[in-house]
Amino acid sequence: MGVTELSLYAEDEMDMGKRWKVNAGLHLSGFFVQGRSYVSAQPRLSARYLLSPDFSVKASFGKMHQYVHLLQNSYLSAPTDLWVPVTRNIKPLSSHQFSAGIYGKYQGFDLSAEAYYKKSTNQIDYKDGVGLLTGNLNWEQRVAQGVGVSYGLEMMARKRFGNTTGWVGYTLSWANRRFPGGEINQGKTFPARYDNRHKLNAVLSHTFNKHFDINLSWMYASGNNTTLPEEQYVDINGQQASYIQERNNFKMPGYQRLDISVNYYRHKKKGRMGIWNFSIYNVYAHHNSFIVLPSEGFAPGPDSIDGYPQHSYPTYQSYCIFPFIPSFSYTYTF
Repeated sequence: MGVTELSLYAEDEMDMGKRWKVNAGLHLSGFFVQGRSYVSAQPRLSARYLLSPDFSVKASFGKMHQYVHLLQNSYLSAPTDLWVPVTRNIKPLSSHQFSAGIYGKYQGFDLSAEAYYKKSTNQIDYKDGVGLLTGNLNWEQRVAQGVGVSYGLEMMARKRFGNTTGWVGYTLSWANRRFPGGEINQGKTFPARYDNRHKLNAVLSHTFNKHFDINLSWMYASGNNTTLPEEQYVDINGQQASYIQERNNFKMPGYQRLDISVNYYRHKKKGRMGIWNFSIYNVYAHHNSFIVLPSEGFAPGPDSIDGYPQHSYPTYQSYCIFPFIPSFSYTYTF
């Protein structure tokens, strides 16, 4: 598949008095594939207003085009994401993003809070009943294009001074999809796979002396969404069939882990140094779901014939990989 991409970018930063700073830019791009041309103008604009020597407010707007798509299979609860290109039939992903926030320093701490809103058109996803391994269809025939909306609030506090440094960040977010053509979820809005409502990250580093330091990193995120059958039944042909009411109807368990690393620095002559590192990934071996599969059992439905359930409700089991990983390394710099 022959592809040609051209781009041109111009940007200017302007100081407008002592308190205002404005940055404006324009990105022109052209993407030519399979005899079709996609040409776009993508403006960017940001402004900062200085409230005091230590605090400022900022706002920005940007329009972006992307010529590759992330294709996610919500019918498989394992990571099966693919990057696929724009083609004659698949339009580029187009996004408009707005953000505004306040940033500052207080008693040596860096503080920030920012709200954002992003709307994307030509978002792709697999049509209902179609997946990565469906029939002889090529990937373009399996997908539909629709609208994605995400918005949220991000907050962070960072300490940069002293022997103990670190930062804490929290994100509250929503991400939804809608496909007006009705090929997915009957055209109704549904949560995106990565609609992780809460995310919390904390990083702590302490330097004991010029030879030793320790680093800890803890993270938590609400679980991803996936699509699982809600009910199994026997159809009129006597075959097992599955009932799914909505796309991404199941929220996987939340993800969390604590990592720790200890470094020993041995300083040598002429600026050379050896670094011994011992690390543990997922210190308390938390079970983070990598994949969810049907278990052998089921919950019988209300109607059965001779003990054979005509309707049953599947039960599922989550599995994780690499729950606890220690590692050891040596680095020599010269």
